[in-house]
Amino acid sequence: MKHPVLHIALVLATLTVRPAVAQQGPPPGVGSGDITFQPDSNATDPSIDTSDIYVLYAELPEQEYDFPDTLLGRDITQYDPIRLGPFDRGHLGNLGSPSYRLIFTPGNPTMGFHLGYDGFDLYRVYADQLAFYRLQQAMTKAYFSQGPTQENTYFQLQFGRSFANQTQLALDYRRINNEGALFHQRALDNALAVGLRHESAGKRYQFFATFATNSTELQENGGITAEPTNSQGQVILVSPLTISVELESPETRYATRELLWTHYLNLRTAQDTTGENRRALTVGHRLNYRTDVYKFYDDQPAADSSFYGNFQVDSRGIRHYVEHRRLENRFELKTFTMAPTDSTGVRRPRDLLSVGLLHQWHWLQQEPVDSTFQAVFLTGRMILQPVPRVRLEAYAHYGVLGNLGDYRLEGKLWLDLKKVGQWRFQAISQLQSPSLLEQRLYLTQELFWENDFKKTLETTLAAALLLPDWGIEVEGRYNLIANYLYFDSLGVARQSGTAISIPQLVARAQLHLGVLHFENELTLQRPSG
Repeated sequence: MKHPVLHIALVLATLTVRPAVAQQGPPPGVGSGDITFQPDSNATDPSIDTSDIYVLYAELPEQEYDFPDTLLGRDITQYDPIRLGPFDRGHLGNLGSPSYRLIFTPGNPTMGFHLGYDGFDLYRVYADQLAFYRLQQAMTKAYFSQGPTQENTYFQLQFGRSFANQTQLALDYRRINNEGALFHQRALDNALAVGLRHESAGKRYQFFATFATNSTELQENGGITAEPTNSQGQVILVSPLTISVELESPETRYATRELLWTHYLNLRTAQDTTGENRRALTVGHRLNYRTDVYKFYDDQPAADSSFYGNFQVDSRGIRHYVEHRRLENRFELKTFTMAPTDSTGVRRPRDLLSVGLLHQWHWLQQEPVDSTFQAVFLTGRMILQPVPRVRLEAYAHYGVLGNLGDYRLEGKLWLDLKKVGQWRFQAISQLQSPSLLEQRLYLTQELFWENDFKKTLETTLAAALLLPDWGIEVEGRYNLIANYLYFDSLGVARQSGTAISIPQLVARAQLHLGVLHFENELTLQRPSG
């Protein structure tokens, strides 16, 4: 069956409605991913490592995380990013091509207007996702993988260094260059984020300055015309480059640039003059400027429009161009008390309460029209850890201008019951406006669709049991989605008129047989509705 290439270049990038990306930060508490929480009973002895390294983010610098082991992890046994998250994802069969969810997970808490080309996020590092490090000496983590030829490579580099004047440098670079097996099938992904962090001598002021740039270039062929066969009609093996493909000229380019300035002033520091922890009072401000440029074009389409169908509105070619600029200001007031440092050395707040106000100014050029608009959100966050074995985190935002009524409520609870295991509970409810791609599409300067979709409501309830001594984790989830947005087999945006329920069961087990280590995972889900 033939599908429009826009289903590949545009629609598949958002097939699953704002997929959650767990491969990069920032960790939840800021709204995405999974919190790494290890009570004292599961703490490791830091003395076995040569250097203690801790990770933190500009969004919530009070919360630190363990730096993951650089050898015995999935990032050394799996090279494709779609295999590195909590659940495997799918893509177009070519490393670096747009990805989509195979297992449903709640969408990321996007605030305000968004374009909808989220299938590329897996290969990107945005400014607020850059990890900073607390360390004593410079740290470098590098990874390189080569495919069958020198034109197929994957390179990653993370670097962190502290200077004498309480300044840290952080860098994250990723590059995928994959030619693909078939003709005109190439993916080139580049991601770079670099940042500086500085803290004053009295710890009353600190700032994070970050620059991030991401670019993707795709050559797409629309798939093969037919499987190669012999004279008897039997499928035969031939060189992939000799197989006929549907298209030989379409390309997609997507680039983002970001400047992020985050700074905090402690009106009351977290420690007194004797070094004892006390309640802190902090005001913060964040300024973010971001540009997105997305372009898809095919200047040599088939004359009969047999492949693109209705998407080819002009016989001379097809083009889709969007440019978006966003200026964001956020003001925050928070109070917190730091918890005593446990045996892992990780610093985290024992309790925290913050409220904020976020304003966005958007400039949109969707060829051939342009517009400007604004959005305002109220934000809030709470952390409470009354005892080392109990931790509660909550996050919320609510749109009051531009995206009126958009909201997200999220709560996570961790309990360490020793012999009964570690328990994790989660509840999420969010109402989110459709993306630009779902709402309005221009092709070759002609309006192709303009929808009046309702907002999507997602509700998730989850409970998990961890048995660290046995290496076993069992999790049950229930998801309920109203007004689900999707793209049909012709690549057209649609909205479901009925609620969809998705119960899920996930089981993970790590087995050790001598020097052999096995990671096993079983996931069951049954959508209905």
